[in-house]
Amino acid sequence: MGGSGKTPLTLALIEALRATGWHPGVVSRGYGGTQREAALVSADDSALRVGDEPVLLKHLGQVSVAVGARRADAARLLLPSGVDVILSDDGLQHRALGRDIEICVIDGVRRFGNGRLLPAGPLRESLARLVSVDFVVCNGGVAQPGEVPMLLQPGAPRALVPVTTAQPPAPGAEVRAVAGIGDPTRFFASLRALGISRARARFCRPSRLHARGFCV
Repeated sequence: MGGSGKTPLTLALIEALRATGWHPGVVSRGYGGTQREAALVSADDSALRVGDEPVLLKHLGQVSVAVGARRADAARLLLPSGVDVILSDDGLQHRALGRDIEICVIDGVRRFGNGRLLPAGPLRESLARLVSVDFVVCNGGVAQPGEVPMLLQPGAPRALVPVTTAQPPAPGAEVRAVAGIGDPTRFFASLRALGISRARARFCRPSRLHARGFCV
């Protein structure tokens, strides 16, 4: 299921590869977007067209990003930009896309749930698939033998209004938090870790979030 930490890991890999002289690019399905044919993601692209994660990767990763249901077609669009290593943000089950290294990211807290495949459980493939991947990355929780531990660090909080005029919530004040990610429980756990314990939840699709819908 979504929310295991694939996109944060992709961003970390982009940074690590760039630091060692590589020129990474990213391909993605573009889940939630309207774009079906392979297309490059531009700096001013909308999540409504290409999906929220490709837009995030484009802005934070500062790399060439291409989306498309056919990942191989998307990958070809990256080649003219000088990309020499391609990361697939969401393509472990996309058999049509060749690969040299496979990484499976698991939620270290949820682990494998009831061990059943969708829709009866949280798994996209059977647990036997883990034997064939190159790395199993455990995001949070306690990594088991053979797993690579991963820990997400909360970034600097940002507001939907200019930080020069926005006032932080008073200690103990109730706040309203909106989550549009695969595993919102992780998001609210991060809020509690930051001392924000009284948070009212709202869930919605990322492509439906608009700044004009919020007021402070």
